[in-house]
Amino acid sequence: MLSTNKRAFTLIEIIVVLGIVAFVMAIISPRLFRKKDQVKVETIFREFNNLLSIARQEAVSNQKICRLRIKAYKNLPVVVSIEEMEVDPEKENKLISKTIFSEYLKTEYILPQNIKIEAVYLGKQNLLEEKKGEAFCYISTDGLVQDILIHIAKVKDDLQEKYTFKTDPFLGEFLFLDGFLRPEK
Repeated sequence: MLSTNKRAFTLIEIIVVLGIVAFVMAIISPRLFRKKDQVKVETIFREFNNLLSIARQEAVSNQKICRLRIKAYKNLPVVVSIEEMEVDPEKENKLISKTIFSEYLKTEYILPQNIKIEAVYLGKQNLLEEKKGEAFCYISTDGLVQDILIHIAKVKDDLQEKYTFKTDPFLGEFLFLDGFLRPEK
């Protein structure tokens, strides 16, 4: 004989399961559909500190002045790279720069398109305006870092989030600050 005791889900059980699934999707979906170019500023901050750390190590170990070169030309991605300074063999009073490449370390970083560098200040002087889209942060042979401010803007739709990366000359790292910090007098 066949059993007539068939078990089925009630309407309430189905609604509860669908509610749980909808709740989980509401939590997960923003992460799944987030644009990949919407990088967190904290990630960029870590990349800047990594580059600065590598530049400090190069300066101290090779006993040569190094610098971070920030290229922020209009309509092009912003590129931050490490350069080593050498005395020009033809003119002893002149330094020439040489980009450092490594197959093991990341010595160049290209900022995402939604991130802009608004200004790089040395004192009150905006280096990007003076050098027409280039700015430098020098590191001495004993690891001291030039005291600069970098104003970073994250463009999200029509809004701009503003941040400042400030170097600490003695610690040799960037400090992360919300908003644009005014340059010192």
